[in-house]
Amino acid sequence: ANRLLTNIVETAQDYVTTNRKGATLRFAHDGNLIPLAARMMIEDTYGMENCPDSLYKSWANFKVAPMAGNIQLIFYRNPADADAPVMTKVMLNERE
Repeated sequence: ANRLLTNIVETAQDYVTTNRKGATLRFAHDGNLIPLAARMMIEDTYGMENCPDSLYKSWANFKVAPMAGNIQLIFYRNPADADAPVMTKVMLNERE
């Protein structure tokens, strides 16, 4: 997940600094999506549970990576202000 996240950040940085518009898509299975979501520390995708019998209360892989699961990073910048900071919205399975 570290190399994938590094690539995503570098690609996003290139788009932001060159003012390019568009989408960069990557396709993978749940085996890639789950570690990436955890590495990004997206809510409810990581954590610790001390009691194995209670694991189901805090973790469910099918919630992180259901069929057609996805992570979206959407970047916003005020077009009227070139020095405005870039804001990022992170969505997991179309949810903020």
